[in-house]
Amino acid sequence: MKRILSVSKQILSTMKQFPVPLLRKIVITALIGAGCTIFGLAYWIATKDRILLFLSLVLLVACFCRAWSFYRLAAQKKYTAIEGVCVDAAMRPGRKSKDIRLLEDSGEERNLRLRRTAG
Repeated sequence: MKRILSVSKQILSTMKQFPVPLLRKIVITALIGAGCTIFGLAYWIATKDRILLFLSLVLLVACFCRAWSFYRLAAQKKYTAIEGVCVDAAMRPGRKSKDIRLLEDSGEERNLRLRRTAG
């Protein structure tokens, strides 16, 4: 029990240093998996539907694996943080990306192409 508490304290202290968008993505992904499993469990109790329970458990495992991969990405600092003022953001029709222009503090302008679903 003490080992579990020490590991959880270590994980929480590490997560305090994560950027807010990555931390939000980790938490939301884990909560979606847990919520679907709670719904699947409640539905199984009401109707004894094992298929939905199994699918919700598979979804829980997939969401936790994805959250763990985001955790590892953030813990190993394998990301790039770009700060600046958004000068222009345009979504092009028919594309799955958006073009963003940022103005950094140094006066340099950066053009980024991000997935449409990115922050």
